[in-house]
Amino acid sequence: MNAYLAELTDDNDELTEFNAQFLMLRGGAIFPYAFFVLLLTYVFTKFEDTTSIAFDIVLFRTCCGVEAVFFLVLMVGAFRIGFPNREAKQIPESSPFEAVFQLHRTLIMIYREYNGLFYFMICLIPFANGVTSIGNIAVTFITLFLQGTNAEIALNAVLLSLFAVFGSRIQPIICRKLGHLKEVSLNMILWMLILCFIAFFVTKPEHMKRFFVMSALFGVVWGWSLPSMRTIYIILMPKGREAEIMGIYMFVTAGFLWAPPLLFTILNEAGVAMNVSMGIFAIPFVLALLAVQKIKEEDLTKNDEINASKESPSSNDDPDTVEEGKRVEDVKNEVGVTNETI
Repeated sequence: MNAYLAELTDDNDELTEFNAQFLMLRGGAIFPYAFFVLLLTYVFTKFEDTTSIAFDIVLFRTCCGVEAVFFLVLMVGAFRIGFPNREAKQIPESSPFEAVFQLHRTLIMIYREYNGLFYFMICLIPFANGVTSIGNIAVTFITLFLQGTNAEIALNAVLLSLFAVFGSRIQPIICRKLGHLKEVSLNMILWMLILCFIAFFVTKPEHMKRFFVMSALFGVVWGWSLPSMRTIYIILMPKGREAEIMGIYMFVTAGFLWAPPLLFTILNEAGVAMNVSMGIFAIPFVLALLAVQKIKEEDLTKNDEINASKESPSSNDDPDTVEEGKRVEDVKNEVGVTNETI
């Protein structure tokens, strides 16, 4: 899906808008699905004991079955209607290690020729994995530190999802005002400020309302960050190798999701207060911000310059130049024949 997203358009503004709309739809779809689960729960209470584990198992299986049907119908429809059919590529036979060698060659190529993309990959490791993990960490923080109820945990999830839609909506607007690199840097700074606020001002269970405000802000910067990082990555990457390069994107953005919860657990076991641990989580965003500073504005326009050079007529295509080349070639041939005759 990410590879197809990169092929939708070559216009950076349109790509920014597409990414934002995709995240808005994905976030907004949570609410009708949550309503469906609640409705299903209400129906099942007529036949099952809601306090038993069997009730949870039946509800879970039913929801997964319905979700699978919807996913299949919508996915097939999207690819049959939204994307044109393309001929399958013939993949040559190779050794089992060829994929590893190809990945190594790709990374070397990115480092040497696409320096901006290389540093953005480095940036995404702490940034994307930290952003994605914050929801799970927030649930742990509410449950153990703020001693929240199930209703408060659910409210936190609703706030995150609702304000994430708003964050995805304002991302293209901020991008047009500041530019891609400045707006993603601003997003990282806001993450740091929110986490530091929690460290200093959410210090006991009585501060639950303050954390709900922070959850809303989390939702805004979370919904803002996802289309931002994806758009910048697509703009920086070389064209024609979308599937391979987007595979690397999936790795750097999801391959280290285990690290933030593990760090949070280690700090908790070491006796560090959870609000202080939330403040410590600002460090990955500091590292990501430092990596972004290595990216230059010229890196964002590199692909546009390459495409322009390919589309612009070269001197070899000029009719006069071609005719002159033919005359020179004829003279060379005549000379060659004369020499052979002599």
